[in-house]
Amino acid sequence: MCNPWSIIACIVVLSRNVTDIELLLKSLLMTSSQCLIKDLLECFYCMATLCNGMMKEGRPDVWNYLHYRLFYTLYLFENASTSHTIMFKFFTMSFLFVAFRNSSTNVRLTHEQLRIIKYNPHDREVIKIVAFAGTGKTTTLVRYTQLRPNLKFLLVVYNKSVCEHAKTKFPHNVTVKTGHGLAFGVTGRKYAAAKKLNSYGLKVYNVAMTLPSRKGENLYVRAKFVLETLNNFLASADYTITVEHTPTFQKNDAGQMIPINEEFKSVKEANYIWKKMKDYNDRQVGMTHDGYLKLYQLYNPVLSGYDIILIDEAQDLTPTIIDILEKQRQTKILVGDPHQQIYSFRGAVNAMQQIHATKTFYLTQSFRFGPEIAHIAACCLRLLKNVKDKTLVGHGKPGCITGETVGQLAIISRCNFTLFCEAVKKCCYSNNPTLKVGFVGGTSGFGFPILQDIYKLLISPEDRVKDGRNIENKFIARFSNIGDIEKYANKAMDHELLGKIRIVRTYNHSLPSHINKILEKSVNDLQVADIVFSTAHKSKGLEFSTVRVTDDFNYLGPGSSINFGLGPVPHDESNLLYVAVTRAKNALLMSPDILKILKESGVSKTCLKFLF
Repeated sequence: MCNPWSIIACIVVLSRNVTDIELLLKSLLMTSSQCLIKDLLECFYCMATLCNGMMKEGRPDVWNYLHYRLFYTLYLFENASTSHTIMFKFFTMSFLFVAFRNSSTNVRLTHEQLRIIKYNPHDREVIKIVAFAGTGKTTTLVRYTQLRPNLKFLLVVYNKSVCEHAKTKFPHNVTVKTGHGLAFGVTGRKYAAAKKLNSYGLKVYNVAMTLPSRKGENLYVRAKFVLETLNNFLASADYTITVEHTPTFQKNDAGQMIPINEEFKSVKEANYIWKKMKDYNDRQVGMTHDGYLKLYQLYNPVLSGYDIILIDEAQDLTPTIIDILEKQRQTKILVGDPHQQIYSFRGAVNAMQQIHATKTFYLTQSFRFGPEIAHIAACCLRLLKNVKDKTLVGHGKPGCITGETVGQLAIISRCNFTLFCEAVKKCCYSNNPTLKVGFVGGTSGFGFPILQDIYKLLISPEDRVKDGRNIENKFIARFSNIGDIEKYANKAMDHELLGKIRIVRTYNHSLPSHINKILEKSVNDLQVADIVFSTAHKSKGLEFSTVRVTDDFNYLGPGSSINFGLGPVPHDESNLLYVAVTRAKNALLMSPDILKILKESGVSKTCLKFLF
C-alpha cells in the first residue's frame, strides 16, 4: 500500500504550476477528506524546507520553482484569516480575501490590509507600511481613513498628478497635499505674486549668465558645479550652504578633481545665486519650486489641524521634506517600497530606513500580476538586493513569460538612447501603417526639441543661416558646433546631455527624418497607443498589459561597484530593473538581463516554460 504522504510529494514534484498545488491543497481540505489541517501544513512545510535546503546545496534549478510554488500556496493560505473556518470558506484557486463592507462600498481586503486597517496607533507613534509593487497601498489608506471619520488626516504625496488623483479617492476627512503644495501657501505664493517664480528650474545657462566673476575656467563647467552645489543644499535639511554640498565627483575645466579652494569658491557663488533667488525685486534669478520649499523648511513650520499625517512614497523623499514632517508632533504613517527608491540622484533618501518606527506592517500580495511575474520580481530582489525576509506574491490570474504579447506593449529602458533606438525600429522600419505609439511624458518631455537643436550643430553656422535653421534653445545656441557642446558635456559630466549627443551622433543626418516619422505615429493619449515607450524612472507608478524590458540596465548585486572610481553603486541601479519588471500586468517579455538573473537564481532557460 502506498504511503499517502509520498503520493502528495509526487504530485508536488510533477505539478505544472502554482495553480496545481493550490488545487491539491484545496482538494485535501474538502469535508470528505480525512486529512487534518495541521498534518497537511506540516507536510507542505517539510517539502518547502527540503526544497530550500537543496537550493543552498547547489541544485537550485528544479528546487527554486518547487519552493516558490509551495511558499506561494502556503503564504496565501496562512494569511487568509486566523480562523480555519473563514480560511476554508474563502479559499479559492485565484486569491484569498477578507470581506470588508461599508455603507457605500463593497471591498475585499487581504489579511495584510485588514491588519493595518484595524490598527489604532498611539499618540505620536511612527508606523511604517512597506508596500511592494501593486499591493494596494492606496486602497489600504483609503479604507483606513474611511473607518475613522472623526479624525483629520494630512496625506503628503509625491507629485501634482498623484495629488489630483488622490483627491478623487479619499474621503472628506483627508487633506491631500504635495510637499511643495504645503510650502506654496506660506512662501511660494509671495514669489508668485511678485511674478518671480521659475517653474522650469534653474539651468546651467541661467547660472552662467549670473555669476559675478566670468573669468578663468570654462564658464559653463563652473556654472554647473555651482548649480549642483545649490541644488544639493536645497534638497538637504541644512540651514547654510557649505562645502558638504559641493558635488562629490566633479571635475574642473582641466578634467581634474575639484581642489578644496575651488569648492569654497563654488560655495560662495552658490550663496550669491541663492541670495538673488530670495530677493523679491531681483529679476535675474527666479525662485524655483525647490527654493520656496527650502525657505518653508527653514521657517520650521507647524502643521496644525491634523490628527495623523500619512506620507506616501516615503522611500524617495528629500531630507528637506523629511525634516519638515519629522518635526511635526502628530502620529505619522509612512508608506513606501524601499525597493522602488530610484531618485537618489535628485537628493532623495529612503525615509523608510532613516526614520525609526514603533510598528512595521508589510503588503506583499500584488493585485497587478500573477505568480509568474511575481516570481521573476522576487528573483530580482533576492539576487540584486539579497532580500530574503519577505517574498512578493501575485494574485492567481496566470501571466505570460514565454514570449507572448497580450494587449498593449510597453517598452521600458534604462536610458533615453536605448529608448530612442527602439522607437526608430518600431516607427521607421515597421510595415504597420496604422501603428500608434506614445511616450510617457510626451515627445517634448523626452527631449525631441532639444535633439533637433543639437542636430543643427552638425550644420555649419553659414548653412544654418542660409536654410533658416535657427537654434531655439538659448543654452545650445551658445555653442558653435557639436564638438564644443560635447566637450562641455564631458567636462561637466552631464550624462543626460551626453545621451542626447549620442543619439545625434548615431543617426547623424537621418535624424530629422526619423524624428518626423516618430512624431507622425505619436499620440498624446497613451490609452490608444499600440506601443508605449518609457524610461524606468518615468514608468514608476504606471502599469501596462505587456512589458518588454530592454537590455541596458546596470543590474549589479549587493556590494558591487561601477568600475569608474565613483564608489558604490547606488541602490537606485538595483531597484530600476525591479521597477521595470513590476510594471507588467499580463505578460513580460524577458531580456538577456532578466534571463541572466533567473539563471543566477537557479532557473535554467530549459525549465523556464515549466516554472508555473
